[in-house]
Amino acid sequence: MTNIITFRVFGIPAPKGSKRHVGHGRMIESSKKLPAWMRAVKQEAAKNRPSEPIDGPTTVLMHFYLPRPKRPRYDAPAVKPDADKLARSILDGLEGAGILKNDSRVTHLEATKHYANNDTPPGADITITWKDTQ
Repeated sequence: MTNIITFRVFGIPAPKGSKRHVGHGRMIESSKKLPAWMRAVKQEAAKNRPSEPIDGPTTVLMHFYLPRPKRPRYDAPAVKPDADKLARSILDGLEGAGILKNDSRVTHLEATKHYANNDTPPGADITITWKDTQ
């Protein structure tokens, strides 16, 4: 049987994985928005958690909606943050919330970036699909 979880995380999507050096060999995440975004991702993911963490091949689709700048350079957000780093924050949040046993279970991943608008405010739409292994 195929299982599907779909939910929306509201807020400004933040990338995970961009680090900056702060001295004495210490590295910290570059995005100051990351802690609030990770809390929002884990909170929404936890509301949709299955009875057991997913422990098999999984598909994750992500649509990120980013604030439109006053003068966008392109029609689509072909600028930072990188889609792969936005995806990393979602996958770590899914694992942290107990949806995925490990984010290595994801065998198919799609991440798209769009500009937010009045109908679709900033945030991310997440769809997770997997088959029962029983």
